[in-house]
Amino acid sequence: MIKFFRRIRQKLLNEGKLKRYFIYAIGEILLVMIGILLALQINNWNTNEMNRQLEEKILKQVHADFQQNKIRFEKVTSRRLRNLENCNKIIEMFPIDLKEVNLDNLSLYLKTISNRSTFNPANGAINTLVSSASFDIISNEQLRALLIQWKDLVADYLEDEAIADYHLVNFWDPYMDKKLLQRLHDHPKIETIYDTRVNLNFLSTIEFENLVIRRKLNLQRIVSPGDEITELEMMKGTIDKIIGLSTTH
Repeated sequence: MIKFFRRIRQKLLNEGKLKRYFIYAIGEILLVMIGILLALQINNWNTNEMNRQLEEKILKQVHADFQQNKIRFEKVTSRRLRNLENCNKIIEMFPIDLKEVNLDNLSLYLKTISNRSTFNPANGAINTLVSSASFDIISNEQLRALLIQWKDLVADYLEDEAIADYHLVNFWDPYMDKKLLQRLHDHPKIETIYDTRVNLNFLSTIEFENLVIRRKLNLQRIVSPGDEITELEMMKGTIDKIIGLSTTH
């Protein structure tokens, strides 16, 4: 094709037809430019199509991850709300009178408020986007912003979890280890609070009351709404929004 155009130009020059030569040359330039533009357009179309397919694949993974996150988060929140409720039930007994208190209920409450629950989010899609710097592939601006903010939001929530767990590990557990026998999972019938070696007078001390109150405050920081929106509410709202915005058809 190039040789063909070259022959035409050479023939026009040899015949001295300069005006026609220049018109032809301009036409040839325009033809080349049109060809380049068409090639660029096809390339852009191919790139956009590849990006669209990649976005759809990522959105499906995001949707699956956050459906799983919703289930995990609801389970953790349910346990923490139950722990908080049992803290309040113990506090309602203060000051504890060993002659009047229902030890069966107290034993159950003490067992549950020390349970730990940690939110472990599924971040496969988020990690893929971060590692490949591909957040721009998400065309929905609101969804893109939520995904970018997700890890910081989780970090803030887990910080409150860490404070609560720090209190359990460093204060609650050491104290209770000195006062009660540990309940063995393979011996569920052992009621440690009824062991004859246990001195239950600790239940009437200020130290015990303060530990329960501190446990309540730590749980309350995580799960109870206050005057301002909490991390828990933000987490729930963000998870639901991401699930809705990542739905593909």
